[in-house]
Amino acid sequence: MNQASPEPIPEETEEIGRRIIGCGITVHRILGPGFKEPIYHHAFRLELDSAGLSYESERSVSVPYKNWVIPGHRIDLLVGGCVIVELRVASRLKDIHKR
Repeated sequence: MNQASPEPIPEETEEIGRRIIGCGITVHRILGPGFKEPIYHHAFRLELDSAGLSYESERSVSVPYKNWVIPGHRIDLLVGGCVIVELRVASRLKDIHKR
């Protein structure tokens, strides 16, 4: 089975990704651990605003499955119309987080 090489990520999308990572690092440095997800979500949106990045928050999407469409999935943030950001809070790191 031949697998096609993935398309390269456009430089504009790479730049948005770098800026998103910067926002995340800022939130982490300022807030640190210990808050519930809504606090980080709010702080992240403030950083995205400050960085001049456009985003949609809590966007509903449908998931195709075989011949059906499953509604009801929400993504935390869609940044610049091209990068999905899912925020998660963990009380402690597990082995799966270290891979």
